[in-house]
Amino acid sequence: MVDHADTRIATVYRMGKLDNPIYKGREDEEWAKISHLPRAVQENIMFGNWLDADEQVFAFDKDQLMRPLPEHYSPTWPHVISYDPASSSNSGLTLLANDPSSGLWWVVDSKYVRFKSPSEHIEFLEKYTAPYNIVRRICDTEPWFYQEYYTQTGKSWLPIPEKVTRKKHLIAKLQEALHHRTLMFKSGLGDLVQEFGNAEWKPGYEGEKIKNSQRFHLIDSLEYGLDMLPKVETNVVLGYDARLMEASVASEKFEQDLKSARTSRQKMRVRRKFNNMRKKKGWFF
Repeated sequence: MVDHADTRIATVYRMGKLDNPIYKGREDEEWAKISHLPRAVQENIMFGNWLDADEQVFAFDKDQLMRPLPEHYSPTWPHVISYDPASSSNSGLTLLANDPSSGLWWVVDSKYVRFKSPSEHIEFLEKYTAPYNIVRRICDTEPWFYQEYYTQTGKSWLPIPEKVTRKKHLIAKLQEALHHRTLMFKSGLGDLVQEFGNAEWKPGYEGEKIKNSQRFHLIDSLEYGLDMLPKVETNVVLGYDARLMEASVASEKFEQDLKSARTSRQKMRVRRKFNNMRKKKGWFF
């Protein structure tokens, strides 16, 4: 087996564990055995992607980078939405949030959406973003999208400047964030994790271009968002609207916790916790 054959003159055959007929019908069992390993290692074992170290673009360590959102997460945190719109295929959406107490950015959501007309995109995004404190909207440089959005809603999206000539820079910036763990990911973003695992360098353009790059809408939207994140200070003072939203969210959670409490002692603890929060935040209701 030649590991580094020139793909212009040679054919590379990948052979993995699942190519062995003795494992037919036992795929789920074999996947379960290696579920504790990073996704890239799992793919190496099962599919034979043994060139992964050289070919894979992003070293995404799921065990180190994915966590449940912090308990103090709130929709009032500064949020950035990044959108890679498409009229004839999947669009990619990424929602990022900044923890004011630490300054760390979290990927809160990453999903595919599919709409044809600009009005369908706009209707969806208006409903989707309504619960969040959106401080910046970023999108691919598609005039049909951001110009129509502004016409219908009066809200501006920032297009990505020189995305084609700066693609190498965008990739490198995301690689650096993953390596230094300056970006964390909410648990369960399966489609994004799969894109990270499938992204390989284009032969002959290693370090510059991704093979079949048009397929990676979630990575694209994440790159755009990361490239244009606003500078947010830690321990920021929320504006009036954001404070109202924070109080509303906390009040709803208080009602839910109170309803879930089974004993009088548990109810008392819920009320005490909420009252302490009210005093600390200065909420007079």
